[in-house]
Amino acid sequence: MMPSPPHSDDLHTADGRKLVEAYIATAHQDLLILLPAPGDEWTRMRRAIRPAARRETRVVVRTRPRRRAGPSGTPAGAAPELRVSPLLTAFLLVADRRVAVLGDERGQLRIVGSTEHIEELVAMFEQAWEQARPPLDADGDRLRAEILNRLAVGATDESVAKELGVSRRTVQRHVKKAMEELGVRSRFELGMRLASGEPAPG
Repeated sequence: MMPSPPHSDDLHTADGRKLVEAYIATAHQDLLILLPAPGDEWTRMRRAIRPAARRETRVVVRTRPRRRAGPSGTPAGAAPELRVSPLLTAFLLVADRRVAVLGDERGQLRIVGSTEHIEELVAMFEQAWEQARPPLDADGDRLRAEILNRLAVGATDESVAKELGVSRRTVQRHVKKAMEELGVRSRFELGMRLASGEPAPG
């Protein structure tokens, strides 16, 4: 049974969030979500949802969550695949490829049930999924390597932070740590060492 629309159709209201969570709960096989919000919003949303052991869930968020979502003891197969894309502007939820909740840039929600439109929305999700990147542990070696590799080819702190879904301060912290490990005194010297082919520390 599908949930009834709430009095408000705004994603940013309590009623709008309850509607989204209700549609998520109806999905038993396949759940696709584009969430143009920080990853911590998905962490909060997921806590309110009863896990489904056999449901495949894929979520794209605007920035990486600061902490892992989900309590221990989650049923096998329930953990969602999460990717990050700073380019997201509109909300989308597709439940079992039979109903969708679409939100515009202002958060206004619309229910979509047409098979033709559902297929178009699934294609839109798949395109965003392909363009998104897996989240990276803010303190991990992999993130540092990703940051340094981009800086070595001339990317700015701001563009690296946006692409990887982290803060500018995180980028600068990893750069400082790499400089300490390589024993260099300036970012220019760090760039020269990396450009010469020396492996990024990690």
